[in-house]
Amino acid sequence: MRCYPFILNDPFFMLDNATNKDDRFAILSEQIGEVANAIKKMSQNQLDVAELYKEVMEVEGFDEATLAHAFDYLVDKERVAKAFIVKSVKLKKLWLKDFLNRRESGY
Repeated sequence: MRCYPFILNDPFFMLDNATNKDDRFAILSEQIGEVANAIKKMSQNQLDVAELYKEVMEVEGFDEATLAHAFDYLVDKERVAKAFIVKSVKLKKLWLKDFLNRRESGY
């Protein structure tokens, strides 16, 4: 039998050629673990909207309407929102001032 490298990584090929039930269970267990890890990575990368709201609304020096508008903007711009969450209080204020200036200038 000629062996091709891509076949060795094929889960169905591996299951069909497992020599006993223990081998099959080990292969299935490994595959389920890989799926679980992929799901975990995806969920860790999602934006926590409640945390974002808390972080935006805690910034002092801005009225509630401005903060709410910034929050709505950030929810639409997930990557910007993730960066906002991890910034220091000083950098959050600078971002909000810039956001307010852009909003007032129509940008």
